[in-house]
Amino acid sequence: MESNQLTRMIALCLGLLVLIACERAPLPQPSGTQSPTPSSTGAATEAPVITPTAEVTTPTATIIAETATPLPTPTPLTPTPTAVPDTPTPAATVAATQPSTATATLSPALSPTPTAQPVSPATIAPGQRDTASLAPGEFNVYTFNAEALQPVLIFVETDGRLDIAVAVYAATVTAATDLAALTPLAQADANAGGGPEILTFVPNAAGAYSLVLRAKEATGDESGQFILYLFDMETTTADVAVRETDTLAAGQVNTYTVQSNGNGPVLVWLNPAGQADLIVRVTDESGDVIVEGNFGGPGAVESVYVLPRQTTTYTIEVLEASSAAATYDVMIVTLE
Repeated sequence: MESNQLTRMIALCLGLLVLIACERAPLPQPSGTQSPTPSSTGAATEAPVITPTAEVTTPTATIIAETATPLPTPTPLTPTPTAVPDTPTPAATVAATQPSTATATLSPALSPTPTAQPVSPATIAPGQRDTASLAPGEFNVYTFNAEALQPVLIFVETDGRLDIAVAVYAATVTAATDLAALTPLAQADANAGGGPEILTFVPNAAGAYSLVLRAKEATGDESGQFILYLFDMETTTADVAVRETDTLAAGQVNTYTVQSNGNGPVLVWLNPAGQADLIVRVTDESGDVIVEGNFGGPGAVESVYVLPRQTTTYTIEVLEASSAAATYDVMIVTLE
């Protein structure tokens, strides 16, 4: 019995020694789950499952220095100013820099103020012409110089839409002049609805005169154009076809032949010497009388015009009303 106890004690000591030896031996590092190792007999022997002792490894922090884009330096904020009421602009400045929104109200008793009047009268001389536009109620002013008792010949042609009145004044006329307060020295307003106007003015004294062209009406209240021609008996231009001083024997008839420039107007002026009473008559190629003038009486200038539809040859006849002898100046103009 004692031998059995001794045997157990020896076995127990041996077991403790083996256990101590195992604890001191280094354990293999696990590499994961091991595949079964085949035995010589071909049977798979499972490796013992070893539970590794968890080691706590404190990782060393690796700092990687990256090139960082620097942030923009913040711009100091400008404080928003407190709104201050605007200083009133002087009235004179407002008128010069801001468009007016006021609507002008016209008195029913007043005609509309012309909007296309010249600031100062234009100057025109014999042999010159001018083209412009006018709307109803507007007028243009021209100044011209004239010699005493020397006729000034005025002809105005329109585009067919204007009814123009022509007048000559001794006073200086501007855009601010009230024409109704003036008395014209000569005027022409014979043709309504776009017809031409012809006027002969014979001044009593040399000097400057105002010529006014006023648009009375326009078809459809539209603006229209006109051409103004100014002539005298002394100035010749390319438009003048005949300019002569002639005489008439008692009972004689003088004739002149001219051809129109297409459908351009043909103008005829006669200026008698003394108190001769002249008649002017215009006939066409067929001998038909187109126009005849004897408007002024003894000693007066006579003027007529013809508006051909095409190039036409005209015959101008001049005779004395009482068949007396006479001397006169004649000028015939063919306009384009």
